Amino acid sequence: LLREGETKAVKTVRTPGAAANLELIFVGPQHAGNYRCRYRSWVPHTFESELSDPVELLVAES
Repeated sequence: LLREGETKAVKTVRTPGAAANLELIFVGPQHAGNYRCRYRSWVPHTFESELSDPVELLVAES
């Protein structure tokens, strides 16, 4: 999971399948913004997907 404009992943999940669930447990207003996902595989060949369409995370102050 990559935040728009950043190169270091916010969250990384390893899974044996083709899908993954990403949970953001502690989120505050500073985390609002656009996020994208990318899939990487090393078996049988090294592969990296294009970035997904962006998803906007909105965070309301409580």
